[in-house]
Amino acid sequence: MIRLMVIIVAVSILFTTSVIAAELYENQTLLSEPRLAAKSAGQGLAGPVSVIERRGYWVQLKAGAVVGWTELEHVKMDETMQWMGPIDPLRDTGRLGAGR
Repeated sequence: MIRLMVIIVAVSILFTTSVIAAELYENQTLLSEPRLAAKSAGQGLAGPVSVIERRGYWVQLKAGAVVGWTELEHVKMDETMQWMGPIDPLRDTGRLGAGR
């Protein structure tokens, strides 16, 4: 019985732990879409955030309870984020997200 409880607690900790992948340099208004004319999704406070997706010059992230988009220049990326891959300077002009 105790072994089962330990396993349940260990699994719940494993799946609820979030890795901090980036940091906002300063407070930002996060946008609902990756374009400058998009509506506000809420205020992202400076500090640790979780990156959800990247589209060219835009990054979708979760800052507290707010999920939204901001420009890449406002985010300090963690060097261990291998999934994002390098940017091909010949094909990626930074305009993959609409509105920039």
